Amino acid sequence: MPNTQSSENSPLKRGLTIIIPCFNERELIEESFHAIEAFISNYFDIHALFIDDRSEDGTFQKLKDLAFNSSNQQRITVIKNTEHIGKGGTIRWGVDLIETDITCFTDADLAYEPENIVYFREQLNKNQFLIANRVDHR
Repeated sequence: MPNTQSSENSPLKRGLTIIIPCFNERELIEESFHAIEAFISNYFDIHALFIDDRSEDGTFQKLKDLAFNSSNQQRITVIKNTEHIGKGGTIRWGVDLIETDITCFTDADLAYEPENIVYFREQLNKNQFLIANRVDHR
């Protein structure tokens, strides 16, 4: 697994990291993990950082098992917060840990399709930052 240590003075590598905060997601995390795994397998410079926020249902162990058996082990990292800090705190911590120059995040239930990341990345070539949200077309 990639090193998750970073320092303020270390240069960021070209690439993109998807931060996936998780809390009590054991029932659906396998499907989400495999979707992210399949997505990043198509891109050599996209990494995934799953951060468990002290789940009590076995989410962290499930993620560790999935990552251990993944063909993309070098680009998938699974870590656990030292205390429950909520979704926002988990994302902020993940941003501090990543080593790539582009960061995005998605919920563990994949409310946003991973394929959208490619479009967003293209838009970043034209803009300094992007903010996106889900649109319900029901």
